[in-house]
Formats: sequence, C-alpha cells, structure tokens
Amino acid sequence: MNSEEPVTPTRELNKLSFAQREAYGLTQRWAFLFWTRSLMKQFTIFILFTLCLVACTAQPASNSGVPTAIQEEIAQSTAMLSPIPEETVLVTNTPTHVAANDKILIVDQLNYYMANSDGSGKALLYSGETSRIEMASLSPSATKFAYFLNNSLYVQDLLTQNTVTVNKEIIGSMGGQIRWSADETKLAMTCANAQQPSLAVCSIDAQNGQIEILVNEKNTAEFCAANNIELLDSSKDGSTIIYECYIIPEHRQKQSFSVYSYEVASKTTKQIFDGTSQDLIWEIHSASISPNNALLLINGAKGDYIQQIFLLDLSSGSVRQVTSEAGYHSSAIVWKGDNDAFYTHKQNVQPPYEESNFVMNTDGNVVATVEIVGTIIK
Repeated sequence: MNSEEPVTPTRELNKLSFAQREAYGLTQRWAFLFWTRSLMKQFTIFILFTLCLVACTAQPASNSGVPTAIQEEIAQSTAMLSPIPEETVLVTNTPTHVAANDKILIVDQLNYYMANSDGSGKALLYSGETSRIEMASLSPSATKFAYFLNNSLYVQDLLTQNTVTVNKEIIGSMGGQIRWSADETKLAMTCANAQQPSLAVCSIDAQNGQIEILVNEKNTAEFCAANNIELLDSSKDGSTIIYECYIIPEHRQKQSFSVYSYEVASKTTKQIFDGTSQDLIWEIHSASISPNNALLLINGAKGDYIQQIFLLDLSSGSVRQVTSEAGYHSSAIVWKGDNDAFYTHKQNVQPPYEESNFVMNTDGNVVATVEIVGTIIK
C-alpha cells in the first residue's frame, strides 16, 4: 500500500518546491566545496594514478564493445534521473516490442511507468526524483512517451531510447493533458507562447515543433474569452477534442466552468456541459471521452470536495454520478479498450491513504481488480 500523499491529476503545478530546495542547498554545497578543495586535489591525483594502473591491465580491445552489467545500470540510472534526457541510445528495461492495445501508463510518486493492461511487466519510463513532469502521454502504438517539463515538450522513442525536444520556442501551460493524434504526428495540449500569450488549445507537430492554435479566446464561447482554457482529452480517432473553460473559485466555493467539444475537421466548437447551471458537480479535475465518442467520463467533486466519477451522455447531455463511496477519492481517466468499462483508482481521503485499482463498468460495478501501485492515466 502507498503511504504517501495521493498523486491525482491537478491544475496546481507546484513548480517552486524543487527550486526552493535547490536554493537552500546551494549555500551548503559552496561551503562544503571550499572546505574539501585541498582534499579533492589529493583524491584526484590518486584516482588518475589508479586509472593508469587499470588501463595497463585492461581486457583486449575485442571485448571493449560489450557492455557490462554495471555499465548498463549506470546508463539506465543516467537516463531516468536526468531532468532533460540526452539524445542518445541508452539501456533500459523498456521492452523492444510492444502491443499498443496491451499497454497502460501509470504515475506513482511522480514516477512514470508503462505496463501491460493487467499491471504486469511494469517498466520505468521517467523518474520524478529530481524534476517533476507536468503532463505526460503514451502514444497509440505505445512506442513513444511525450511529456512536458520546464516549458519544453519532449518525446522519447521507447524503441531507440532517443529523446528529442519538440518545441523550438518556449511554451507555457497551466495543466490539462497531452494527447497524441491517431497517426502520432501531432500532440495536443494547453499552451501559450509569444504569439498567443493567453492560454489556448494547441496542436504541435511532433517532428518540426510547429504550433497551430486550435482554440483560443477569439474562436470559442464568450465565457472562455476572459477565463482559463484547458485541454481535457481527445477522441481515439482524433476527430474530437474536449476542453474546458473555467474560473478559479474562491476557497470552498463552487467553480464556474463549462465543457466544450471541438471538431477537428470542421473546426467548430459546441458546448456539451454547462457547469454553471447545475449543482451536481462543483469542479472538474479531468475527463475522458469513450472510444465511440458517445460518453464522457468526468472526474469531479461535489460540495464535500471528495473526488467522484460522473458519466455524461454526449447525445442527450444528461449526467449521472457513478461512484459515491464515502471516505474515498475515486477517479477514472482511461477507458479499457471499449465503451462499457474503465480503469478506476480509489484512495482514502484520510491517512494512511491506502489505494487500489480496478476495472469498473458504466453501471458502477467492479468487474476486475488490477494489482498495481499508482494511478493509470493513459
């Protein structure tokens, strides 16, 4: 069981915590460096002398190209702990052959893993020990891992382990999701840049980093023009994008929000859920559209601020609450390959924050348990 604070999708980025720790430690590191300067000089001489001895007794050159177990471990550690990974081939536990429909993306304690749909075969993709990813997404073929960190969008090829920086200019964001296009050539996310200073829904070319503004304050509802815009999800076939416009509420107050769909082909927007005219959902944390584009899973909270799962029928506009268990946060971000079931994460509201994962159908019944630690996010 996990005894740490719950890791759930949120709009609060907490970017300052790492910077504060770094600033505090800087003074201590400088004092330590001055104190040990003379000792390090002697130690360096000793290391150089030792390396000379090792070079004299090294193995023949024919074996030099064969990586040892220690070299593989160093390569893996470097890849996972580097805040901005190098564009190089590294040895990891990521499988060389993956089946797109059999993979899920898991976040646990700021670390990101890929696993089989039943939770087995868990492989680390990114360690959040030193730098926290703000958003992440696994491609439809499960061969690419995209993530947003420090105003840059990165794509890691899981077959070659090459990681590239996609954007050619600094981009900002305020949460939401990253979503791949069906053909894996583009990435949709909430962004802002020099040409688009206010938040918008953007499509970014995964090859050349070119940014196309899909939805901004000029081509959406009047409610969105003066408020925050955030990408929630995109459909499996890439035809529809779901986004939300909202006002950050005062403490313990109901959020004013509205959810819209954007049709990629026609470039038209329509409102699918008016949060201001109902009291069932006080705020939305995330949402996921079903594979057949007929239903929308909503992770939100009522007046008690306990996270629950709701289901919106996109044809009728009706919404109903799926979970209601007291004392637990419940969330569902990923449909399980069909339109009748989805992965669900449950966690205690109070310590010790015990958690569990299972598959639930649209009637709210548990149909299977999934033995993993963390939250399934894609």
